[in-house]
Amino acid sequence: MVAGGDHESSGRYLVTVLGASGIDAPSVRPLLAVQTEPDGPTAPSLIGDPPRRRTYSNGGGSGYAAIFTDDYHGTGLESGGAIDAATSFRYSVVGDDELTLRTMDAGPGRRSGTIGPRDEHVLFWLTRGSSVMHFADATRLVTPGRPCVASAAEAYRFESDGTCYNGLHLADGLVRRTATQLRIPLPSGPVLFDQQDDLTATRALLRTTIMRLGPALSDDRVRGPLRAALNQEIAMVVFRCFPLRHLRGLAPTTPVWRAVELLRGRLEEPTTLEDVAAAAGIGARGVQQAFARSFGVAPLEFLRMRRLDAARLALLFATPATRVSEISERLRFQNAGRFAASYRARFGESPSRTLDAQRSAPAAKRTI
Repeated sequence: MVAGGDHESSGRYLVTVLGASGIDAPSVRPLLAVQTEPDGPTAPSLIGDPPRRRTYSNGGGSGYAAIFTDDYHGTGLESGGAIDAATSFRYSVVGDDELTLRTMDAGPGRRSGTIGPRDEHVLFWLTRGSSVMHFADATRLVTPGRPCVASAAEAYRFESDGTCYNGLHLADGLVRRTATQLRIPLPSGPVLFDQQDDLTATRALLRTTIMRLGPALSDDRVRGPLRAALNQEIAMVVFRCFPLRHLRGLAPTTPVWRAVELLRGRLEEPTTLEDVAAAAGIGARGVQQAFARSFGVAPLEFLRMRRLDAARLALLFATPATRVSEISERLRFQNAGRFAASYRARFGESPSRTLDAQRSAPAAKRTI
């Protein structure tokens, strides 16, 4: 791996570059990790590992060529000038094994090379500069603003000029698992995405999703089942934004997909099994069986877990005046004791402890 990582600053730099792409930086400022005392001697720790953070730069002793080779399986790197200590670049990564947000400010000058097949699908958009990408089937000019996808199995050659980019890297395993759970048919070979059409690009769904989830994805306390749920939500957005090549442009809608879309939009509304079945377009028994096969739980239990995830996010980014009861009631938890027990089982701490930790954080570290 490349040497010279600066773990503490990567989240801050990530937000700076997100802001440069048209996303309001304060609205996605990551909340830094808050160290808190446990509830008591037997209190459980937070479930899951925190996201990894890495930042590399020429000033930190890292080499652009090493990053190109190690992180992108790149070969044949060429540059318009020598790559040495005077060459400016900065590269930041935050996330887990399945999904990472990345930024690369490559500095001035031209670069070219070949990116080899990887185990990650890469979605990215430039905030500065331009790049020409030569895929097996087409050559594309990439300019600031419009997202582009490079499927994991595809190698491509590029020529870039003064680029700064934001990237979203999704493990092929996450993409395949999400497709399987949603009953989206997968090809017998590699998963290949096509580029967005003009109408999808103008809707900027991927960018608005990153803007909405950016604080959580960059937060050290978002881990375990909550991070897995957010990763899955972003994978669903990727399926909506970039068509699967083997489906020939058809939308990947299935009964499970339609049901999940309904449930994600009904966190604060009363919802019955009949509502879910109607959205899926199948009977109540059929939708229960489909969810059991895909997620191992019934539809309304799936909804309950998504409501718990929403409650945790609300508490992690709460204002000083927020009360646990107002969040739990808004998310339709009728019994405070059962809500607290379910929350602790899922996240390893009580909802009041989460809120107390947020209240005790310095004002500068709170989300705006």
